[in-house]
Amino acid sequence: LLATGWRSDNKRNSNDKIPSSELILPPATGMLLVGPEGVGKLHLSRSVAHVLLDHCAAFDQNELLNHQRHREDFPSCSDYSRGITCSGTTLQSIATVGSSLDGVLEILAEDYAHLANNDIIDQGDEDERSSRVRRRIVEHIRIRESLGSVIIIQHIENFPISLLSDITKVLSGKSYTLSYNTSEGTVEATCNGVLFLFTSRKWGSRSIFRQIQMKDGITGLHREHLISSVRREVNSHTDMQFSNHFSIIAPLLPLQRQDINSLLISKFDQLDRTLRGTQWKRLEISNDAINLFVDEDHVEYFDLFRKDTTNSDKKSDKALLTFSVSGAMTLDQNSWWKALSNKIVDGTRRRPNDVAFIDIDKESHETVFCWMDDNDVSDHCKEEWRLLI
Repeated sequence: LLATGWRSDNKRNSNDKIPSSELILPPATGMLLVGPEGVGKLHLSRSVAHVLLDHCAAFDQNELLNHQRHREDFPSCSDYSRGITCSGTTLQSIATVGSSLDGVLEILAEDYAHLANNDIIDQGDEDERSSRVRRRIVEHIRIRESLGSVIIIQHIENFPISLLSDITKVLSGKSYTLSYNTSEGTVEATCNGVLFLFTSRKWGSRSIFRQIQMKDGITGLHREHLISSVRREVNSHTDMQFSNHFSIIAPLLPLQRQDINSLLISKFDQLDRTLRGTQWKRLEISNDAINLFVDEDHVEYFDLFRKDTTNSDKKSDKALLTFSVSGAMTLDQNSWWKALSNKIVDGTRRRPNDVAFIDIDKESHETVFCWMDDNDVSDHCKEEWRLLI
């Protein structure tokens, strides 16, 4: 995507490193990821950036294609939480530190929004905020000239309209440059080889929920109808037909209970890998423990019914969709997970030859941490501590 040709006609081995001076970079392109809170928009953006910028030279492209080919039509965050293996690491771990990747610029639109504490600020302040983010983008592109770059802009609904308009011109092909002014003149950058990745939690989410209601649930959704609906909604917020200039629009669906379950398991897997061989031989957790801490006492869920469902009908009708209000972020806010992970790291003896096991005492609802001998067929577990949340 970032490099589509050669300046030289010389034939090369496919494993040869391509000199940056010989790359022909295509025009800038854009991708828009929409969906409610915590569905993996930023996570997926960072993963895409990591693959496109070839941060793992040994990455198997077929693996990514197979990963995409065998997913359901509509992705949920749990698909990405498992990560894609890449040179001995996973995209899951990469996505947590995406802002430090070479060639990637991350911008949080709220930092440059034209609103402050719900009060409209004066035009001078707005121009200053727009100028600062414009300068960051242009300088990033200039530094990465001939190499290609990725710019991730979170929460596009809060981005300065004037700069959004200029980026739209670049994506539409009406312009190939972005610039900013200084006292000494204009500083300009050619945008060839730039991928703009936008995320929005407001623009497009209404269309996702409306389509779910119209189609009587997720299984009735049609990809093209959903994307068309998202396009119309996004365009209704601007007068520049903004969404028409994206190569890809990706609606990400709300996370259901089984998605939160998978994400929690993924967190334990990551903790296990981090401390395996030093803290324990391996870490295991019971299904009872997982199920307890993704239930309604620990995660806020919302039931989505048909649009015309009355309050009295909701008592008897089955919800079209039950999803986590905060998505994956609910785990970061989960007091049990925070207390448990802190206790494991700071308050547990190291037994690298034994298996650590986490379970739930169903009567007291206490979390039980114990040790098992991997060779003991009796499954006897020696308790070390309990935790009550």
